[in-house]
Amino acid sequence: MKQTKVLTTVSLILILTLVPFTGCSTAPTLTGVTYSFAEDGSPSAMLDFTSTSMGRFSKDYSYVGFINYNGAGRPKPEGNTYWKREIAFPAEEPLPLTVRAQYTAATPMLDVAGAIMGLFDGMGDVGYGAILLFPLLAVPVAFLALALVIDLPMALAMNFNKEAAFDCPPLEADRTYALRLERKKPRRLSLVDVGADTVVYEQEF
Repeated sequence: MKQTKVLTTVSLILILTLVPFTGCSTAPTLTGVTYSFAEDGSPSAMLDFTSTSMGRFSKDYSYVGFINYNGAGRPKPEGNTYWKREIAFPAEEPLPLTVRAQYTAATPMLDVAGAIMGLFDGMGDVGYGAILLFPLLAVPVAFLALALVIDLPMALAMNFNKEAAFDCPPLEADRTYALRLERKKPRRLSLVDVGADTVVYEQEF
């Protein structure tokens, strides 16, 4: 009887000790929050800092990120939250902004080489017959060589990652705008009225 009580006690201790370390652990859900530089109750407008990716197979990438407004940045978000791309700003007044403008050119040769190499995943499961496929490795190697000749010079000539000042004109209250990057020279930042889908201001940098 005493032995049974001892075993029961030991079992309970083990259960209480191990339960916190077992079971399904789920990652915390993050909630997107819109930051506002406008005072409560005052007219404001939304400005979306955009990122775009073009192309079906090989993609180039452009990005405009917020750094600060009149020297003031956003504070660190509270736990389990993150700042959305859209930020609320005071309407009807100029907005001196500092942004991050980044462009990364497409790498078609490198992307094709990676796609072909993906076909060789799991070759070890095929057995010795996989050896017959080794000559096909010359194809991605050839594309990697082309990447050095085509992709690398293109990236050196076209890629940039710069901090830029953007003197945003006054925004109309209760409207949504987007700030987009135009990479073709002259490089410029375009302010777009999202509702009307029209460019209302451009600034070179």
